[in-house]
Amino acid sequence: LARHLGRVTDAVEDALQNDALDRASLTLVNGYAPNIAATWMFQKSFVHPVSSQRPASFVNRLMRQNYVNMEDLGDDVLRPFNQDVVQPRALLQVLGLATLRDPLNILPLCYWIGPQELVEWLGHFGMMLLYDGAHHVLGKRVRAYSH
Repeated sequence: LARHLGRVTDAVEDALQNDALDRASLTLVNGYAPNIAATWMFQKSFVHPVSSQRPASFVNRLMRQNYVNMEDLGDDVLRPFNQDVVQPRALLQVLGLATLRDPLNILPLCYWIGPQELVEWLGHFGMMLLYDGAHHVLGKRVRAYSH
């Protein structure tokens, strides 16, 4: 989040100077970023609330398995995750490997996260894949056009 602070600060300053403080104007400060939205699901699944009935061993198992998977998939997967840069193709690899290696953890994960949040996350993950695909298909053309 801190890496966006300069951009967001400049945008809020511009909004204040131009009296653009209505809801529609302020939504332009920080556009939709599916990777940030999807990151909230990680926070939800990796945290153990004080009043939760979720066993702490569940969170530990989930964290351990995901980090083992990322290490096994290599630095190209592990480093961006540790830098809080969620990449959809790397995430797809980690989730696929987690499903293969620990399929019995999928149902408890779905239970503890909840169906609504899971469906919402799948939507954000789908958008991540769409954005990633568009970037790889159109990225060079858009950058060439903008220069």
